[in-house]
Amino acid sequence: MQKLLNFLIAILVFVVAVVTVLVFQTVVINICVFAGLGPKESTPITLVAGHVGLILVFGLWYAFGLKKFRHARKSMKKVATPGNLGGLLLLSLGLSFFMSFGLPLVNPIIPEEIIERYIEMMEIAQLGESVFTNFAGCFLAPIGEELIFRGVMLYFLLKVINGLKRKKVLFWVVNLVQAVAFGALHGNMYQGMYATLLGLLIGFMAYKSDTILVPILIHMIYNILQIVLMEPIEAVLPENMVIYALIVVVGFAVMIAGMCIVKFPKEEDEQEKMAA
Repeated sequence: MQKLLNFLIAILVFVVAVVTVLVFQTVVINICVFAGLGPKESTPITLVAGHVGLILVFGLWYAFGLKKFRHARKSMKKVATPGNLGGLLLLSLGLSFFMSFGLPLVNPIIPEEIIERYIEMMEIAQLGESVFTNFAGCFLAPIGEELIFRGVMLYFLLKVINGLKRKKVLFWVVNLVQAVAFGALHGNMYQGMYATLLGLLIGFMAYKSDTILVPILIHMIYNILQIVLMEPIEAVLPENMVIYALIVVVGFAVMIAGMCIVKFPKEEDEQEKMAA
């Protein structure tokens, strides 16, 4: 019964996240309309409001509603070393190249309307153009979304499998659940597909490191690199699928190298991990 309750709470986390975004964005939209701002000026501001709402709600939930918070702070001290931070930077860099140049390789099999809808949403959000949108994407989104999915949701999902046999296999089941939920929150199928892949990797790193700091850093570095580095490179690089494939292979190798550099808490601390 308790495991079912934990699973239902994990699902409730997603519902609360959606409602939080809607409430905060609705309030800010009405304020912008009252102030006479048009859609172009108000959209980036509403994006910031939604992410601020998520940070407030789930930051409080994570800090005061989870028993593992004190233990997670101890794990943070173990993980936050110069070597690990370098490894996380390398991992995020490889991940950025892998995803940015891997997506064009699969675009031919994705329906055009899905890609067009994604492009339209990015144009409306003014990603890469608006200071508000860039700030939300680079800093606020990684904090809020990691608190939701790799913080609160994964915590309750791990409590579902705690004590069961074949826990390592079951971890990937619950990790997939939070990753799919993470993808769904993005609101479009194209972004949702690659966000699910990101969620799987970041969820694994959250579990192994046993601290919310690691997923936040990976997510934050990844988003920053997408705007600061990947977009300029894609703009000047010839559109050649062979070159893209080579970059994907190198990016994957760099990502794995970064993962190998990061030193996680010892395996004997496994019983305390995440579902402590």
